[in-house]
Amino acid sequence: MFVVADPEVDAGEVDQEAVAAMDRELEERGTLKRAMRLRPAAEATTVRVRGGAIEIRPVWPLDEGK
Repeated sequence: MFVVADPEVDAGEVDQEAVAAMDRELEERGTLKRAMRLRPAAEATTVRVRGGAIEIRPVWPLDEGK
């Protein structure tokens, strides 16, 4: 996995042509499987299986007691 993220950079500042060219090159090499934008950290979830039941819980706010 290769992730590039900088919350200080506005998406409008990214050279989309350069990103598309890099994606094409990686795809031609067979190394690009999927390219997707990550969701914001505030939307993160934790997935657990306990006793055969699936639990999906938000990560935020962090539980400071654990």
